[in-house]
Amino acid sequence: MRVPSNPTSARRPYHGGVRVRKARPAEAPLVHRIMQEAFGEYLGRLDPPSGAHAETTDDVVAAMARGGAVLAWLEGAGDDPVGSARYELREAGILYASRVAVLPGQRGRGVAREMMAYIEQIARESRRHTVEVGVRLQLPENLALYERLGYAIESVHEHPRNPTARYATLLKRVGGPAARS
Repeated sequence: MRVPSNPTSARRPYHGGVRVRKARPAEAPLVHRIMQEAFGEYLGRLDPPSGAHAETTDDVVAAMARGGAVLAWLEGAGDDPVGSARYELREAGILYASRVAVLPGQRGRGVAREMMAYIEQIARESRRHTVEVGVRLQLPENLALYERLGYAIESVHEHPRNPTARYATLLKRVGGPAARS
């Protein structure tokens, strides 16, 4: 499958009223809180439940040590961040983005889009040519978001804890060697 290409220039600190920056290790509790609040809507909706619900702040600290995290602020929404996401630098030119979370009252305002654009820039700066995300097929709105951002389904898998639940691996080319079909 061909991975969509999207060579963009460096992101401005504010774009569309959203500011994104890397989270500091000391901000792991904040990354954790945003993720817990944002993923709260999936309680009772996903089978099996998202692993995010069982994560602790220590788990977030460990995940950030394997890569990092970002925080996002929405202009006019106060001093507290409204979004967070994590990433991990993997082999074979891949950056894996995970736990992309926007507080429920702040969705639809471009926060996830800007966090992903920022993570894509981190991928380029880290010499990773592809960003990968995983999305449960039970969450079609999330799948549609990534497709709007230029991600393409690479494969679909059975969930290891429930073979009737499926998830998609989506990829987006952000630089580096030419995409292969």
